[in-house]
Order: sequence, then C-alpha cells, then structure tokens
Amino acid sequence: MLSGLAPLSANRRTALAAAFCFSFALHGLLYFVLKAQKPSLPRLEVTNSALFGATFEIDTVPSSAEARGDGANGATNEPGAVGAVGAESEGGAEAEAPSEAQGPDKVDASESAPAEEKKPTPPPKAIPKPSSAAPSPPINPPAPAPTEGASASPSPRAPSSASAPTAASSPPGTSGSEPNPSSGAYGQQGVARARASLFAAFVRTLPLAGKLLPAWLDAPLDEKQKVLVELRVDASGHLHEIEIVRGDTKSVLARTALKNEAFLSRGTFAIQGEREGQMLIELSSEIQQRAPSEEEDAATKVVSLGQRIPDSAPGQPPTGAYFTYGNGRHIELRASIVDIAR
Repeated sequence: MLSGLAPLSANRRTALAAAFCFSFALHGLLYFVLKAQKPSLPRLEVTNSALFGATFEIDTVPSSAEARGDGANGATNEPGAVGAVGAESEGGAEAEAPSEAQGPDKVDASESAPAEEKKPTPPPKAIPKPSSAAPSPPINPPAPAPTEGASASPSPRAPSSASAPTAASSPPGTSGSEPNPSSGAYGQQGVARARASLFAAFVRTLPLAGKLLPAWLDAPLDEKQKVLVELRVDASGHLHEIEIVRGDTKSVLARTALKNEAFLSRGTFAIQGEREGQMLIELSSEIQQRAPSEEEDAATKVVSLGQRIPDSAPGQPPTGAYFTYGNGRHIELRASIVDIAR
C-alpha cells in the first residue's frame, strides 16, 4: 500500500506544476492584451455630486478622447450622454433590461414612467477679481416730490409772528395775558422782530435784562427814574454801543439799559429802514406793589413779564414793558424815541 502512494504523489506534483505554469502563462498573456488595449479604453472622471430624489448619485463626464468621438464606446458630447454614462456605471447590465424572473404582470418603474432627465452639474463659476480702481460713490436717489394737497412746512418766522397778537392784546397799565418768563418764547419773539426795528427790540428785551439785577427788589416803592439812552448801529446793522447820555448812570434803570446790550449783540437791526445811524430813547421806570403770587418760594423770582402795546395801534412798536416778582413788586418801564440821526 505504501508503495502505491509514491507514484500518486509524483503525478500530483506534476499536475500542480503544469497548472501553475498554465496560470502564469495565461495571466501574462492577459496582461499584455490589457496593456495593448489601455490607450483605446474610455476614462471616466468623477464630477461634483448631485442630489436626485432621495439618493445621492455621482455624475461622470467623458474624457477628452471620448468627447472627440474616438473612444471605444463612441460616446458623444451631448448632455444626454453624460447622464447615460452615469446610469451605466451605477446600474450595469441590470439597468438595461428587466430580470427574466419578473412575470408579465410586473412592470419596471423605469418603463411605466419616463425617466427623469439628469441635467449635468454646471462647472463652478470663476470668481471675478476685485478691481483695483476705487468704487464709485453711491448715487443718492432724488427726494420724492411733495404730493399735491400736502400741507407746506411752516416758515421759521411763523412762531414769532403768531405771538405778536398775544402781546398786543395787553392794554397799557394792565398785566393782560402775560407770557411765562421761563418758557423762552418772549426772548425769541424779541429777536425775530428785532430785525425790523431796533427800538422794538430794545424795549422787548428790557424785562430780560431787568430780572437779572436783584437791585430792583431793594429799590424804594413809588420811586421814578429817568435816563436818556443812545443806541448806535454800524453799516452792517449790528449794535455798536449803548450809552447813557443823561441821567444817573449808577441807577438800576441805567444798569438795566446797559445790560440789555448783551441780548442785542448778535442781532441785525434797522433804524426806520436804515442800517446805520444813532437813536436817542428816553427811558423811565416806576415801582409798584401788587398782590403777591401764590407760588411757593417765588418771592424773589420773576413770575411774569411782557411788553405794552396800545389797543389803538396793534401793529406799532411797543411803548413800554414790565416784569413782576413773586412778592408782588411790579416794575413798569416806558420808552419813547427822542431823536434819530443818520
């Protein structure tokens, strides 16, 4: 029995050696065949992935040799051919025909409905380089024209003109409708009207200058003071100087007239239509005692002030002004033009 195993082992070794030599020769022949056919085989290049339906599929683009029409499969450069190559690479031979195991009643979904065309993914667009030139400034759109019937904006001088009738309604010697000295409307009114008349501006701003001098609280009651004031205006219409030419220059009335220059220094005035000239004004004062104010802690505060315009001449310049303290002390000021020189 042992003698019979030796020939079988030799035959087996011979068969294995022959099979190895045949396999080596076959693989070598296949290598040279594939090497010779490699230049003519199409090359597939993978592009950006695209989302179709509920799955991700990879589109392919034929190589340059295939796009020229000299590939082995004769692929074209049309958009439909790109989608066909992608379907063939994924589905293989099974996507070309339904399986024979399917019965006549089983219909493939790809045959019952037209296949959705797969559009190739467009190549990424090149990002333009920013220009080195400076960007042009933005053009502001023109302002819309006002609609017909819209209310026009009031002129800036409307508040001053509207407040003039209020002051004109106060008869001489009575308080009338007295403006609030803390509101600032009284001073704005004087500045607005000052452009037309230096005399009117001087009289209107006298209470503003007088309430800055506490000496009015200590002056004797029923005391009457009188001074002659000269106002000079230069060629530009600005107030050049205020001077006391007659009367007590140290009296509280004279100091009130001189302090009034601070309220008129920024204005532009006219003396009866002329920009340049001199004006003499006679100024007098009278101190009276009236009922005190009901406001608390207002004894030494000015609670009312205003100007005097006769009812018979509402459009004329004021003839005087006044201011009243909370303790009832009332100062009445009267002014009149004595002479005008140009």
